[in-house]
Amino acid sequence: MRFYQIDGALEEAVEAGGKKARVRVEIDFGGNGVCHPVLEGDILRADFYGLKEAAGGVSARGELLLDNRGGLYSGNGCRAGA
Repeated sequence: MRFYQIDGALEEAVEAGGKKARVRVEIDFGGNGVCHPVLEGDILRADFYGLKEAAGGVSARGELLLDNRGGLYSGNGCRAGA
């Protein structure tokens, strides 16, 4: 079995990957640029990741699970920010 030393910059990047990040989530229900904020307490789970595209560049994707018991994030019936 061989053990290798990890480069310092790589070790820092790996450690930083495990740190929590804060994001602000807003939803544009009407597609008109009017965004409604998602309350932090309503976010049950958020997963985000980047993908390197075959044509070049990187695209960001994600999945957000919201607690919508109050109906704030129901599209046309949106009351968020009102």
